[in-house]
Amino acid sequence: DGPWIEGFASPLNVFLPTYGSAFPDLDWHFGSIGSFWDTSYVRKGGCCCEANPPFSPGLMTKMVDHIHDQLKKADRHGTPLTFVPTAGSGKDRVVQKAAWDSFEEMITSPWCRIHITLSAREHGYIEGAQHLRTTKYKQSSYDTSVIVMQSTTSKQQQLDELNFQKKIRQAFSSQHEQELKTRKVSSHGH
Repeated sequence: DGPWIEGFASPLNVFLPTYGSAFPDLDWHFGSIGSFWDTSYVRKGGCCCEANPPFSPGLMTKMVDHIHDQLKKADRHGTPLTFVPTAGSGKDRVVQKAAWDSFEEMITSPWCRIHITLSAREHGYIEGAQHLRTTKYKQSSYDTSVIVMQSTTSKQQQLDELNFQKKIRQAFSSQHEQELKTRKVSSHGH
């Protein structure tokens, strides 16, 4: 489905060439296309938007509402559109009620195509505050979900779901232990 867009990034942590950011008035100088909220993702040819916001309840609810609004528009226009949000999936003290409600809304949505749960032990991420820490990678403390939400046109496209899930699990696999081993070996070599 067209270009990939990173919905929640900054010039300091962006991975994809096209991204939305919290401070578009400043960040446009560094390539931001605007904020996630102000961007219309219904464009000719469609797109895929990865959405990994801070997991705060109000923000998660607002994100789900915006995704649903964009998918409704895509269906009206027959545009292929895919969102791939990530969210905490454990119903514990980390995931507050409002965040849990938005998570439930995504996985029960008529646009939900795939829901992958990654257990805390099997995945990790790049530490946002890595400049303050000794390691770049961090082991996740709680379960995370990767959810694929698609417009009707996108859902009609072929997708090898087993291979897709395998690639997601590989991409999210924790690098933390390997980083510690590499550091240990390099510190003994000097």
